[in-house]
Amino acid sequence: MNPNETSAQPDASGLDRREFLRLSGTLAAAGALASAGCQPPQEQTIPFHDMPESLVDGMGRARFFHTVVDGSPVLVRTREGRPILVAPSPTDASGRGLTVRHQAALMDLYDPDRAKGPVSVRRGKGPTVASSWSVVGAEVVSRLAKAGSGAVLLTGPVASPSLAAAIAALSAHTGLKHVAWSPVEPDAAASACGQAFGSSSAPRPRLDKADLVLGLGAEFLDRPADGLERDFALRRSPDQAEGTKMSRFVQLEGRLTLTGANADKRIRVRDSQLAPLACALAHELVVVKRTGPLAGNAAVEAALAPFAVDAVAKTAAVPAEQLKALAGELAAARGKALVLAGGSASGSTAGEALELAALLLNVSLDAFSAGLFDEAAAELLPSGSAKALEALAGEMHSGKVTLLVVAGANPVYDAPASLKLAEALPKSPSSSP
Repeated sequence: MNPNETSAQPDASGLDRREFLRLSGTLAAAGALASAGCQPPQEQTIPFHDMPESLVDGMGRARFFHTVVDGSPVLVRTREGRPILVAPSPTDASGRGLTVRHQAALMDLYDPDRAKGPVSVRRGKGPTVASSWSVVGAEVVSRLAKAGSGAVLLTGPVASPSLAAAIAALSAHTGLKHVAWSPVEPDAAASACGQAFGSSSAPRPRLDKADLVLGLGAEFLDRPADGLERDFALRRSPDQAEGTKMSRFVQLEGRLTLTGANADKRIRVRDSQLAPLACALAHELVVVKRTGPLAGNAAVEAALAPFAVDAVAKTAAVPAEQLKALAGELAAARGKALVLAGGSASGSTAGEALELAALLLNVSLDAFSAGLFDEAAAELLPSGSAKALEALAGEMHSGKVTLLVVAGANPVYDAPASLKLAEALPKSPSSSP
């Protein structure tokens, strides 16, 4: 191009410098406001400056307090009045140990948004209002006196003897009806123990002493709160002390669980067929092999007669030879074998029959007399009856419940939808969830 020639002036873009600067400033301000709104609010941290009168020996020294967290006795370590560590209580005979839930309980104490005290809310009458325990207690007592026998206390499972005694005393003085509910508690196990031994207290299985463990839908590794994984792990190492050997674990279950994934042999069986299969194993041991103290008992043999291995195996789609081999393995390990049931199978309609069959197998294998169950560490199984909640829902729908006090339970969230508790709550004139 000739340098003396001039080109045509380019078309204007339609946005001059002043307009560009104005839009840039607006966008920058909007971005700053948006980022500031997404940040958490600043909270003041008050230092531990003034020493409380209770710390007579000065600051910085650790203190330990015994308490109960999630039904387990624990030892809490504190510094300067602040809990920092949860440890197993040295006096705890259950051997359950601690889980992540026990450790996470400390986080609630450091939550700045936690409730500082009781709050009162009137359904459909405005927001929550701060209250006090004296006011709440007086109001509950007054309503209980007016409600009489129509009052119901709905709680979660109660495993504490002292709390159970307090509820019983309250019921005796006021006519209050107590209903316990939990969607995952071992109702079938408690009922089976009550029928077999006259008490719903279940002895603790000693998996560290068993050479052979048979699981009938058991989920003891899926529930760390049971505290059985430590004893189970002690016998799962090939390097055992002299005189002991690595335990063998056989699991019969429907869906794959963490417990079943750790089994040496896993046999897939529908939950509905676990109880008949357990009875078939008992038939093979008691009737065929004459194993255990119940061998020769006419009543037991008559009850087990319909559960011959060949007939049950065909219905359950499990090879009969496999069940007979398992029964032979149990008989050979008599005194060193135990049977555990539980999990979703115990929560089914046949759960009680499954738990009773497991107890029958343990008696036949001398598991109780051989010390494979620690009766000294027996615990009262918490009962959260689904039948009781179903009956309560029916009374609420019919308007027979004049006062409902809910403590430590959320049945609208975890109860079966068929009960329609969300619709039943407004029909109770005085509900206090």
